[in-house]
Amino acid sequence: MVLEYEQSHRRILLVELERHVDKIFTKDNRLRSKVTHAGQQVEDWIGEIRSGKKNVPNWLKKEYVVEGAVVIGRSKNLTLKQKETLRVINTNRTIKIMTYDDLLEQMMRLISIL
Repeated sequence: MVLEYEQSHRRILLVELERHVDKIFTKDNRLRSKVTHAGQQVEDWIGEIRSGKKNVPNWLKKEYVVEGAVVIGRSKNLTLKQKETLRVINTNRTIKIMTYDDLLEQMMRLISIL
């Protein structure tokens, strides 16, 4: 999914949606392969957009600041340690990993501002 920010000039967000029942972490508190694969898909698309490949739609071939996100799982299924790990991961990466609960919370905050 591609979202273009209307209020911000030339910014888009690429979102990879996974299932809400999927787990984010292994028992060893490492990202599951499904999460890393989803993140890699977003990275690949960012690369395609930046290099202007032929398979990119014309409207995306403009100069954009590109961000990415993977939406997967539920917050209620994360331990406190996993939530902290996810926070640290997201501060150091271009592609953010968020749960559906995080997405809903952000949308509710946005709606309350409007």
